[in-house]
Amino acid sequence: MKSLRWLSAVEVRTINNTILKQCGICFPTTLLYYLNEKEKLFLVNTDFKKVDERKLIIDRVGLYVGEVKEKEVRLSKEGAQFLGNLARESGVELKNTFDVGSERVKEYFIGEDMDVDLGVEPRMMFVVYDSQVIGYAKYKEGVLHNYHPKQHRGEVIV
Repeated sequence: MKSLRWLSAVEVRTINNTILKQCGICFPTTLLYYLNEKEKLFLVNTDFKKVDERKLIIDRVGLYVGEVKEKEVRLSKEGAQFLGNLARESGVELKNTFDVGSERVKEYFIGEDMDVDLGVEPRMMFVVYDSQVIGYAKYKEGVLHNYHPKQHRGEVIV
C-alpha cells in the first residue's frame, strides 16, 4: 500500500472538527482514516489493522468519503449520505442543507449547476430530496455548483 497514509489521532480530530463545523456532525472516530496522495479521504473498519498491508498491492481501501482541502472537506456522494444517515439515527440536525424539491431534482441528477439565492456566504451544502441526502454541492455567488459524480448522472432517476 504505497499511496495510502494512515492518519494520526490529531489529524483525525482536525478533519472531524472541520467536518463538524461544516455539517453539524462528523464521522465516527472508531474507524480508521486513510488519505491517498490526492488528499482523498477513506474510512475503513478497524479490523483492517489485522491485515499486513505491506503484502498487498491495492489502490484504495474502505469507503471514499471526501477530499480534504485547506479549509474545508468536500464530501463525496457516499460521504454525504453516510453523514446524513448518521445524523438521522443520532437525532442530529445537519447544517447547510438545500432541499432540491421534486421540480429540480432531475436538474441535479443530470449534473447541472443551479441558480439559487441562499445568501452571500459561500459554503458546502448537503443536497436533500424527500428527506434523504442525495449529494453534496458548493454554494457560491448565487450558484449551487453540482458535484454529483458523472457515473451517477442520468435523466431517469426519480
